[in-house]
Amino acid sequence: MVVENLAVFFTAIVGFRFVPPNLQDQAIVLNQQEEQVFQEEISRLEVNQQEDVMEIVTSWMRQGIEQGANREARSLVLRLLSRKLGELPQEVRSQIDVLSLTQLESLGEALLDFSSLLDLNNWLAQN
Repeated sequence: MVVENLAVFFTAIVGFRFVPPNLQDQAIVLNQQEEQVFQEEISRLEVNQQEDVMEIVTSWMRQGIEQGANREARSLVLRLLSRKLGELPQEVRSQIDVLSLTQLESLGEALLDFSSLLDLNNWLAQN
């Protein structure tokens, strides 16, 4: 079963204190039965290993939440900009793609005052 292998995987990660970068971006979705098996497997670990595994899981959850918020903010800002200014050039879209969540939130407010693509380009140049 995948979950049993997952517990072994987490145990190995805890032992090495290393999470391969390509695995940090992978979504691990467990159904109810898999979640139960995973919890049982984790409960068999020593307490300090359980804490380490949960620290890793919590870190991944936090990263996922941040990535999701950033993706949603970017999507909303791009839709609003397209509606207000028309089709955006790919170069401009690429600049928006690398903005932080804080910058996207600021752009979301600033775009209310934009009347042309020049306003957006000026904002991007300043931020």
